[in-house]
Amino acid sequence: MDRIIARFEDSQDVVPDAERVVEHSDLGVHNILIDRDTLAVRGIFDWEGTCWADRHVDFRHLVFDGDEHHLFDAARGAYEARAGAHISRARVLLQNAAMAATYLGFRYGVAPEEKWCSRTLDEDLRWTRAAIARVS
Repeated sequence: MDRIIARFEDSQDVVPDAERVVEHSDLGVHNILIDRDTLAVRGIFDWEGTCWADRHVDFRHLVFDGDEHHLFDAARGAYEARAGAHISRARVLLQNAAMAATYLGFRYGVAPEEKWCSRTLDEDLRWTRAAIARVS
């Protein structure tokens, strides 16, 4: 996990200004309102962490434990078509792995069976191991 965090921190030092945008910084299904019938996004909420950052940040919550990344791929495709800017899968996967490692660390003192940020310890470990394996 230390190597993943170090790689992530090093990658943030070299993000060109042209790849920095206004980011929600916690964009994921937990902060999106979706129309039940059309599946269209109808709203995004919880903007308190908005910042000027790497355009890849808002995609990190769209990668889940499984090997397939349908939500991420759909969001990336829509973004690239509208913004005309490429989203690097490798950069998003690294950000997801760093985030998984930090979430695991922040659950210190929380009972294993207790959900913290919607996950038990087993679920956090599964996410962290899968995320690190994707970028190793």
